[in-house]
Parts: sequence; structure tokens; C-alpha cells
Amino acid sequence: KRRLDQRFAHAVLHCRDPVTANSLILNGLALEHTKLAARKDKKEPVRCAKCQLWGHIAANCLALRDTCAQCGDNHRSNSCTNQSKAHCASCNSDTHASWDRDCPVADRKRRELDAKYPENALPLYSTAGNW
Repeated sequence: KRRLDQRFAHAVLHCRDPVTANSLILNGLALEHTKLAARKDKKEPVRCAKCQLWGHIAANCLALRDTCAQCGDNHRSNSCTNQSKAHCASCNSDTHASWDRDCPVADRKRRELDAKYPENALPLYSTAGNW
């Protein structure tokens, strides 16, 4: 746990073959008497942690100032004191934050990746070919 109030965590499992991976996705995994859900690891679009825009990472960002992923103001996201305000730098909307997966720009970027990598859109791994 990172914090005492942490309720969720994520783990990445690597399987030796697609049949095993698909079985985990379909049936889940039992750990400490708890059934855990599994999902396929998909390619996700890259969003900059500095300017909150798509297609590059903070190390390559040309923005002069940080943009908060929550409120959109010019400060680092981890120092935001205005958690009740939401602003998305990608679509310039005040209805959600930049990190929101329901952002229409984020959705478009995910669809673009799915078109580029068709296997990305499939719920299971292909069992044909090399693993």
C-alpha cells in the first residue's frame, strides 16, 4: 500500500501463452480468497504529464509551464489545491479533468490506436501465430 486509505492496486501478469492469458481474462484469478478480474493489456495513447496534451511525454515537452491535469491551472498536478475544479487541456472543456477517460479527445486517440493496431480492439489474445 502506498497510503493507509488505499483501496485498490493493479498488477501486471505475464503469461507463457495466449491460452493461459485468455483463461485469466475469461475466468479471473483467485488471490487471498478474493476473485480478481483480469483484462488484456492494450496499447494506450500517450498523454504528457507536463502540458496534458497527447502524443508526447514530459521529457520531450516544449511547453514552458506545467498544466494541472485536474484544474488546468499552471502548476504541477500533484500540488493542486483546487480538486473541485475540472478543466481538460485536450478539449478545453470544464466538464471533466484532463485525466478523464470519457474525454472525447482521449476516446478519439484510443480509436486511432485501435485502427492502427486491430488486435488492440479484441477482448482476447489471438491464439494463432507466435506469442
